Amino acid sequence: MDVIFKIYMRFTGTLAVFLNLTLLFLSVFKSPQVIKNYSILIINFALTDLLASLASIFVEPRMIPSGYVVAHINYGICNRFSSSVCYMGYAFMFHLFIHSQYSLLVSFAYRYYILVKETPKVRSIIFILLISYIPSLIQFISFYVNEGDPFEIYNAINSDFPEYQIQLYMISGNLDIRKGTSSYTLFQATFAPLIIYLIIIRLRSKIIVILKDKSEHMRAETKSMHRKLLQVLTYQACLPGLFVLGIASFSIEQCNVYKSPAIEFSVHMFFELVPLLSPIIYLYYITPYRLYITSIFGKNLSKESNVFQSATHDRGSKVFTTSKNINN
Repeated sequence: MDVIFKIYMRFTGTLAVFLNLTLLFLSVFKSPQVIKNYSILIINFALTDLLASLASIFVEPRMIPSGYVVAHINYGICNRFSSSVCYMGYAFMFHLFIHSQYSLLVSFAYRYYILVKETPKVRSIIFILLISYIPSLIQFISFYVNEGDPFEIYNAINSDFPEYQIQLYMISGNLDIRKGTSSYTLFQATFAPLIIYLIIIRLRSKIIVILKDKSEHMRAETKSMHRKLLQVLTYQACLPGLFVLGIASFSIEQCNVYKSPAIEFSVHMFFELVPLLSPIIYLYYITPYRLYITSIFGKNLSKESNVFQSATHDRGSKVFTTSKNINN
């Protein structure tokens, strides 16, 4: 199971890094004027998910709750350093996962706002994003200062799960998630994503109603654009659901409903899908981005085809010349 988890996390993390780097480049340099303001939100998404994926590769955590003790068994690169470095990496990664949820809420609020009012200025969008980052920043600080002693965490987990070979990896985590500022992190991890998810579903419903009402007076091209927008909204509304599934997996173990290594691994396996799928949605449904990518692949395929045809022609000419010489 350990090997499967490592392969999964390394593969999804690396692919997410590549996709978010691509999205970041396109949103900065290839965004058409019509979505220049909205591209600020896309840049925020790409940068957040890029850093979260890099941190995930660095840490690759498996979460094991035992009572109110929560252990992070780290399979990533941070094993070459120390448990404190692993813990800091986890705190950084997790606060980005939460910020991604708030960013998605801002994105839906933006789409609703421009349908009922005018498009906000770039400065206003940046200001709102900074405000939305504050809860995640507070979480990062509050979580970081509540690092538990790795030896005490190991003893707590080892007493409940003596069959686990966790001594092979760096261990970090919290001794009591109820105490101190850890309770704020607990709220951010369990209740905030669910609240955000419900608000997003509500905003999506309102946006769909407005678009359907306005579609009667739209041109065919505009209708097609809004049809794609509805598809984007549908897929993006599913992303917080993946995070909620990860939280549900953790809660199942925390509440002693069911315990197994598969559940422990699945928490961050669900989380990791969010920064992987988010850029795919943008790269596919934003036409200028998709056309740019397909044009690059088209050029490469065309070059390969020309090289192949040229090589085939040269080989054919040599064969013909050789055959002619033999006949002579």
